[in-house]
Amino acid sequence: MKKDECKISTAMEDYLRIIFVFECKGFKPSVTSIAKELNVKKPTVTHAFKVLKKAGYVDYTPYGDVKLTERGRKIAENITATHDLLLKFFNIILGVSLKESEREACLVEHCLSKETVEKLTFFVKEYLSKKNS
Repeated sequence: MKKDECKISTAMEDYLRIIFVFECKGFKPSVTSIAKELNVKKPTVTHAFKVLKKAGYVDYTPYGDVKLTERGRKIAENITATHDLLLKFFNIILGVSLKESEREACLVEHCLSKETVEKLTFFVKEYLSKKNS
């Protein structure tokens, strides 16, 4: 994170990640679809979009589309990569159920240092390459 960027809350990171996931799947994220995915009310999503827009993470117009800005996309990509890494670690390596792995990856993805993510990435890649050879 650059010195001039503010750390955003884990909830706001969740919104960025789910917008990113929707975009990657070719869906246009909407207030309704995000509310359903995150199990929150539509006004909560609208408020989050306004906060994220003000911070420069999304482009959003009420009753319109929401899109990640370049700044928002960088955060979303990092959070998503960390989420996917943790999901593999919990589910494939530790043998935790997929449902529980998903839940716990969502909880942990926000609080790991860059160093920890790098070392965990190395460990998972090494483990999986040995397992597949």
